[in-house]
Amino acid sequence: QESESKNDDKKSKNDEETSEIDKEKSGNDEEMIDADASQESESKNDDKKSKNDEETSEIDKEKSGNDEEKSGNDEAMIDADASQESESKNDEESSEIDKEK
Repeated sequence: QESESKNDDKKSKNDEETSEIDKEKSGNDEEMIDADASQESESKNDDKKSKNDEETSEIDKEKSGNDEEKSGNDEAMIDADASQESESKNDEESSEIDKEK
């Protein structure tokens, strides 16, 4: 009977240890779930960042296009000024010719 009692004590101790191990496992599982959630969140953030980078790239292209357009407009204005200047000289020359007549 004494031996049986000792065995019961050992069994009880084993049950306690098993219970502790189960708690640890459960804790580890929770940590793994948290880690997965964290990784998922990080992945979503990476996706958002990637999307922002693409949008920024698009905006930069638009800006570049606008700059080219502006540059083209500036050239057109310079041409228009040169044309007007040339016309003005022609008018002066015509006026000189008229005076000479």
